Amino acid sequence: MAFGNIFESGAITNPDFLLPAARTQSDPHRFGVCGEKRITVILGWDDPAAALQARVRTPSGKVLGDKRFQPVRGRSWLFWRIPLPYESERDGTWQCVVERVPTDGEFSPPPTDVRYVFLVVCSGGPKLTPLVNRRRVYTGDVVDPMLGLHYPDRTTPHGASVSLTIDAPGVALGELTTQADLAAPVISGDAVDSFHATLQSIAKSAGGELPVATSTIPVPLFDDGMHRDGAMESDGIFNNPLKDLTKAEGTYHFRAVATYGEKCLEANTDRCRRR
Repeated sequence: MAFGNIFESGAITNPDFLLPAARTQSDPHRFGVCGEKRITVILGWDDPAAALQARVRTPSGKVLGDKRFQPVRGRSWLFWRIPLPYESERDGTWQCVVERVPTDGEFSPPPTDVRYVFLVVCSGGPKLTPLVNRRRVYTGDVVDPMLGLHYPDRTTPHGASVSLTIDAPGVALGELTTQADLAAPVISGDAVDSFHATLQSIAKSAGGELPVATSTIPVPLFDDGMHRDGAMESDGIFNNPLKDLTKAEGTYHFRAVATYGEKCLEANTDRCRRR
């Protein structure tokens, strides 16, 4: 997963890539911009001896080359802050190509595979914010995964959609301890009751982790006033009450992705995304 609302900004690309030794540049990395006020291109690589650089193109194909906006470089990283609009261009599909920095000398070392991280962080656009009731949840409880998607002025992107992916445990911890022999409590040092001592024993025999299988559940969220999401009209609040989710005790992992920007990118296939 890419960083979501990192600090006060949001990520709009996924990070992990590989530049093979036989290639001098990557395929274009495309990302959508829709109303943001600034983008920051971040590039990092695993070998300081194999320096990389980024070539950014606007939606019209113009290569950024303004001396006012030069990337800041380290031995194995760079970042490039680009205020928007750039020469009157903002909305649309931008591209970034990652290239090897040309080396001088007749006996330069042969190129190698370079693993790199490419990330675009945007600011000034809509932010995806959890609006959940922070309370202890018990098995059988209804969960409201409510989220808000708003610009800083509290308006919401037109035609936005939000989807949720949940990693849920498939077995309760109590069931694990029931299937195993109950361990004796630990009374010396840090005291541990029988239940948690049994869990520790199960984890140890399973290689250090509890053998709890998880299932991945996709869930669409709605902003239609019919899913306990607030107003009847679209207001940027998304929800979908989950009545049968909490069947087993344990840790549930939630990941939300907002997609918007059809009007900004109607001539392209890419849409803006917030995580």
